Amino acid sequence: LMCKINGVYLPEKVAPLDHIAIKVQVGQSSGSQLAAAAGEIDPGGVTEKGVRSIGRLRAHGMEAEDVAESLGEDLADVQRVLRKSLWNLDVAQKIPILLHPQDLNSYSADILVLSKNKVVASGALLFERLMQKPDGRLLELFSCVATDGISIVSVEIEFRLFANV
Repeated sequence: LMCKINGVYLPEKVAPLDHIAIKVQVGQSSGSQLAAAAGEIDPGGVTEKGVRSIGRLRAHGMEAEDVAESLGEDLADVQRVLRKSLWNLDVAQKIPILLHPQDLNSYSADILVLSKNKVVASGALLFERLMQKPDGRLLELFSCVATDGISIVSVEIEFRLFANV
């Protein structure tokens, strides 16, 4: 199983942004990677002026489709810019997890947000959802509940399940 973390939004009241790690656990197998402060948004085919315009139009309540149409930009580029503008943490490396046969019977894939090795937020994916994908690929935006019971940590993860036959 390969997990690519596309971005994380961690409210600063949940934990300081340094020493954050994302851990994915399936059954007895798990993997984790450290997160770092999010860098500049890669605009792709959108100009720097376009990125600012997208932000301003969104701040006025426009939906991504309307913003793309108004600016003559590709909808996928506008959605990517909007999504990445919300993230305050990046995880540079993918999380590889070597699954054992008994792990494939697990009920869920657990997503843990750690600060100095203590869980500050968690969420779960029904592992069956990934197993049902014919291409073994699933992109999910998780709303992980923080340990304070109020705050939400957003984590976007792309799962890729590879089989060794």
